[in-house]
Amino acid sequence: MNMLVTPHDMDEPLCLIRAVVNVECGLNKHIVNVCHLAMLICHGQPPYK
Repeated sequence: MNMLVTPHDMDEPLCLIRAVVNVECGLNKHIVNVCHLAMLICHGQPPYK
């Protein structure tokens, strides 16, 4: 088994959780835009500060 954990692998579950939360919070809003934003975040785009 490969026990090596990279930062990207650590972020993946959190990213999926954020995507689900964003979709649930945006059901009455622009769901497509929320999903698109979540996908951009998941693909490693730098966070806006």
